[in-house]
Amino acid sequence: MVALGGVCTHDLHRNNGRDCRSGCLDLDGRTVWARACCGGYSRHYWDVEVRIVKPASHFRICMPSVEREVAELCDTSLPRAFRPVSLVFISPIVSPATKRVASDRLQNVTYSLDLAAQTCTCPDFVEVRGNLAKSGELGRLCKHLVRALNERHAFDSANNWVRAIVNAGHGAPYIAWEVSLPTAKPMLVTVGNSREWLNVFAHMKRNGERYSEASGPIEQFGWSLGGHRWSYGQGPAGASEIRPFLKQLDGVDFDALLRGDNRSRPPQSATTFVVGTAPSFPVPTAKTAVSSAAPSARPQTPGKPRSALGRLIGLLHR
Repeated sequence: MVALGGVCTHDLHRNNGRDCRSGCLDLDGRTVWARACCGGYSRHYWDVEVRIVKPASHFRICMPSVEREVAELCDTSLPRAFRPVSLVFISPIVSPATKRVASDRLQNVTYSLDLAAQTCTCPDFVEVRGNLAKSGELGRLCKHLVRALNERHAFDSANNWVRAIVNAGHGAPYIAWEVSLPTAKPMLVTVGNSREWLNVFAHMKRNGERYSEASGPIEQFGWSLGGHRWSYGQGPAGASEIRPFLKQLDGVDFDALLRGDNRSRPPQSATTFVVGTAPSFPVPTAKTAVSSAAPSARPQTPGKPRSALGRLIGLLHR
């Protein structure tokens, strides 16, 4: 039987699966056995992988029409797992620290930054980021805050993914997935302001190394959603393995994910990013959620069906 295999991280710690309870969700009008959880969604989360498993799995696709769609995801050319991650950091700046910076594009326009409160007067922060994330969460930071905090060494203790994003010099992503691959190092796929391009962060391969051994610095690569191509024709080591995953992200409504109710979950750790949990953006208010996301949203084709992976990602973020 084709199914979605899931592992409850609580069970991994306790080595006991008897406390898990199977749940049932409706996916596009069809019944799907979905996440089971040990005592509450607020405390126990999932590392989910797409694979062929036995019928006794926590995840079971019950309807044949869904089975056929999920079978496409079980092809060996697809990534083995993708995990939503939350990117957080601890800033050493606690006393008031203000700064003014010039706009990159507009002449005679400056913005005021408060590095302790992690606020900025630029449109990106005022209209979007200030409503989506709290202090200490990377998704709160516009490019001006990223640069200014980096100058003050605010990210020195953060993990490699966070430092790679910061060193790229752009605004932080809203959503991030760590993608595990069959024979290449894990990569980080991020969603920012653009709905036409994604960013992929991956280790560079040194001379003589295989994809699975890539130990070079983490670099950023751009992926065109509509064009299905790498920016400047250059992809990361193991690009052929992550391409099937990236192609199916065309069916994901990223703005809907940003408005989802999973954003209110606090991070489990106050040190770096949390693997295996959804990004911890608070729920935007009704006044700001739609209007603030609209300027950066890609027009959606009415009635365009979402890919099987798109529906799966939507399910994981519920």
